[in-house]
Order: sequence, then structure tokens, then C-alpha cells
Amino acid sequence: MRKNRWLLLALPIAVVLLAGVLVWLWIYPTCCQPPPMPRPIPPQAAAPATGQGGTSPAQGNAAPPAAAKPFEFSRLDLDTSKDTAEACLTFSEPLVEGPAAHYEDYVSVPDHPEVSLQASGPRLCLAGLAFGKAYRIEIRAGLPAASGVKLAAGESVPLSFADKAPIVRFTSTSQFILPRTGNAGVPITTVNLGEIALRVYRVSDRALFQKLDLESMISAYQLEQLESEVGALVWSGKMATRGRRNEATVTAFPIREIVKPWKPGAYVVVAAEKFDVPEEERWRETAAAQLVYDTDLGLTVFRGTDGLNVFVRSIESAKPVAGAELALIAHNNDELGRAVSDAQGRAQFAPGLLRGTGATEPLMVMAYGPSADKSKAEDFNRILLTTAAFDLSDRGVSGRPSPAALDVYIATDRGIYRPGETVNMVALVRDDAAIAVEKAPVSLVVNRPDGVEQSRLLVTDAGDGGTHVPFQLSSTAQRGLWSVRAVLDRNTAIGKAEFMVEDFVPQRLKLTLSSQAAALASGDKIAVAAEARFLYGAPAAGLSGEAELQLSAEPRPSPPNAPSASAGRRGSPGPSR
Repeated sequence: MRKNRWLLLALPIAVVLLAGVLVWLWIYPTCCQPPPMPRPIPPQAAAPATGQGGTSPAQGNAAPPAAAKPFEFSRLDLDTSKDTAEACLTFSEPLVEGPAAHYEDYVSVPDHPEVSLQASGPRLCLAGLAFGKAYRIEIRAGLPAASGVKLAAGESVPLSFADKAPIVRFTSTSQFILPRTGNAGVPITTVNLGEIALRVYRVSDRALFQKLDLESMISAYQLEQLESEVGALVWSGKMATRGRRNEATVTAFPIREIVKPWKPGAYVVVAAEKFDVPEEERWRETAAAQLVYDTDLGLTVFRGTDGLNVFVRSIESAKPVAGAELALIAHNNDELGRAVSDAQGRAQFAPGLLRGTGATEPLMVMAYGPSADKSKAEDFNRILLTTAAFDLSDRGVSGRPSPAALDVYIATDRGIYRPGETVNMVALVRDDAAIAVEKAPVSLVVNRPDGVEQSRLLVTDAGDGGTHVPFQLSSTAQRGLWSVRAVLDRNTAIGKAEFMVEDFVPQRLKLTLSSQAAALASGDKIAVAAEARFLYGAPAAGLSGEAELQLSAEPRPSPPNAPSASAGRRGSPGPSR
């Protein structure tokens, strides 16, 4: 019974397998066999047929090579981003750069001879054109390219420039100090505008703590932020600006006469063509902004090892201002310290107040001083400590870094040495006032070019804080730039010097050449005397050498049997001929 059950189970499985084999045999011949291999071509049939001259038909029907593109004018580009309009002619090949090409002989603008030309690559730019005018550029045939190809035919190119787009901006890019005397006004530059809209915001000293640093152009969003968070609107209106068409016009905005009541302090002036623009266009509108100070307090800061020194002077008279209160403000608006200027206008903040980092790092110094009229509000000003200091290095007065309590000056007898020689060093120990310090525990640390310390030499005072320290280089001394540092017990460098170690051979000979002949004619012989001496004085006898003679033709030779003449200073040698 059990055997029959297994037979019944195996029978369906065998039927399914048999059906699968039949289906595979039916599908395989049509889809799964590889494509038939091509029949081999007999050698006689594979040989290419040749026509007359031995060329194949395919080669005889091949297209001829493309002809070289001719040198020609391609297009005209206009540049209106500069103060004067500029037009650039673009050619199909690079041009000759520099004045050697003389393109003014081939390109001209009738009735405008003041136009200048400059070639760069394939472009020839014409500068000095005016806005709001039409021109015609004449290009003559024969204009050369850098490859030597010349323009085959001339061409006349018309062009015209529209008027400049309306512009309003402030002349000063940073903060503006309003003069206390004369016709005080904020200068505003406009182009093609007969009237501008203005707004004036007063900024309190507390608002200056918010790191107010306006850009020259602000967006509508920044203007809203200015109104809601920084300044209070004290005046708004319009001002006429009269100027020539397409030319920049500077108009003084008399802010002190217009804003009433007027108070010393900080103001923000915003100028635009108009402020009432549709809401959907505000995102692309910008306005010019200017931070204006009405103050007589001029601030100068010096930062050194003794802290921060602030000097307060009157902007009007340049005299020191005594009694001005100074506040040192951090990035988080905390007041780090206060000081009062003395009779010299100087106030000092301790070095410890300058060591903060992050939010406690000093940001600016605020100055408060009474105005001339006691009935008015106090005068105030600020100076940021995060801006770049005034750099005098390009004027040759950069000097050495500010010294600490001790300063060591190190000098070597030479700048370069060979391995095995002795480096003679002289060290002078001084304090921050350049007064000699005797018996200071100073050591000289000599470092190899790879930064490894080679030797540490103790300085023995020889009087007045000076000493001579010799250092012997080994015969295998590392080549390169060596350094010497003067250090105290904490290994802090208070002086530094450098010298080179190289395998060099100093010059030993001095050679002098002389001849009595000032000019030569065809067939003449020249005698040149050579005097060689060693640098220590002895004659350099028995040495061999080589010489080269260079002859140059006289540009204006004299006729035969005629005295030669040349222009120049009397007694100076003339040109050779």
C-alpha cells in the first residue's frame, strides 16, 4: 500500500519534467543559438579593386579636407559696467598684443580720435567712448593677426550706447565724520537722477553695541531690520540732484540743517531713487546706506605688551581731550572695563582685559565726552578693534615687533658658512626701554634646518649686557637655513637670528680687461690687456682661460678718412664701429 502511494506521487513530477524538456527543445532553436558565422572570403575576392593610378574607389570618392577658416571679424561686444563705455571687436584668430601692431592704422572711429585701442587674444577693445551716443567703427583691410594672416576686406560696424542706468551711492565707503565747521554735508553721488529719496535714522550708543557695520548697499529686508531694531526715523524727504547727463554728480546733503532738533551722535542715512515700490518688486530693490558721526572725539588705539592704549583728540583742533570716559566692550556687549583720559588724552586698559576669547573677546572702545555746550547731550564715538590696523610696512617703517620685558638682539659675522667653520655671534640684552640688562639668564639655542636643537649655549655677560658667543660647525653640518633663538628659563624666544650653511666657494680672482682701441675698422687688429690678481693681492700668474669678443656695427658710420662723430657726454666712450 505504501509502495503504491509513492508511485502516485512520482508520476505527476515525471510528467512536469517531461513537459519542461519538450518546451525547451521547441524554444532553443529560435532564440538561444549563436548567429551563423560568416563565410570566409577568398583572397582573390578580398583584395581591393584598384582604379587608374592605383587608388581604391573608396579613396577616389573621399571628401577633400576642409578649407582653413579665413581670418575675419566675428562679432561686437559692448561693456557698460565702467565709467566710460567700451566696445570690443572679436576676430576669428588671436591678435598681436602690445603697441607693435599699430592697430590704430587699421581701426578708427570717425570724428573721435581720442579712442584708445588694446588687443587681448582675439579681442580688440576700444575705450573712451561715451554713453548716449552713436558711433561707426571703420575696420580697414590688411589688419594683421598674430599668425601673420591679414584681413582680406574692410568692414564698417555701427554701434550705439544707451544712457547709463540711474545710480545713487555715497562717496565714502566707510563711516563718515561730519565736520563741525564749514558747510557740513554728507556727499552723495548720483547718475541720471534729478531727485532722490532720503531717510535719516538716529542710532543710540547702545545700538552701536550690536556690531552695527552697514554695507554700502542694503536690501529692502535690511532696511526693515534697520528701522525695527537699530535706528529711530528722525527725518524723511526728497532732495534735488542736478547734473549732466551720463556723468556722476556729487551733492552734499545738509543733514545738520535739515534734521531738527539736532543732537551729536551716530546717524544712518539711506538714499534711493524711491522707497514706495510695489511689494512684488521690493525683493530686487536696493538702497545706499551711510553711517554718519557728528562727533569731535577722534580715537587712536595702540595694542602692545602693556595693554591697550587709547588716545582721544579733538577732530576740530587736534588737541588732546582730557576727561573723556572710555569703555571697553566685548562681543557679547559686556563692559570689560572703564578708563578716563588724562591731560595728554591717553587712557590705558590692562593686558588681562584683552585675553578674552569668543564672546568675551574685546570688540570696540566707546568714548564719551562733554560737548562744548553743556546744555546739549554728551558727545560719543566708537572704534572697532576687529578691523585691520593701519599698515606702514610698505613705507619702510615696519620695524621690529614690540619687545617684551627683555629683548635680545643677535648678529652673526657673516650670513653664510661652510661646514667646519666657526659662527661668531654677538648678543645684546636690553629691556623694553632699550636699557642694557646685565647678568640676565639668557641662553642661545641653535637649531638645525630640520628644526632639531643642535646646541644650547649659555650667555656670559661681558659688560653692558653684551657678549660674544662662538659656535663651531662640524664637518658634516646639515646644509640649509640654521636659526638661533635667545630664550629664558621658559624657552620663550626673546630674540632670533638666522644663517646659511652651504658648500660654496667664494670668489678668489679679480680680472680687469682694457684696450686702447675705441673703434675698429675692417681689417684692424685689437689688443686687449688682461690683468688678473688674487683677492689677497698676489698676481694670478700661470692661469689659463677663455675669452669671447662681441662686435657691434656703428649705426651711423663715418665716410672714409673723415673724423668720427657721436652724440653723448664729452669724455664718455662712444659706440663701437
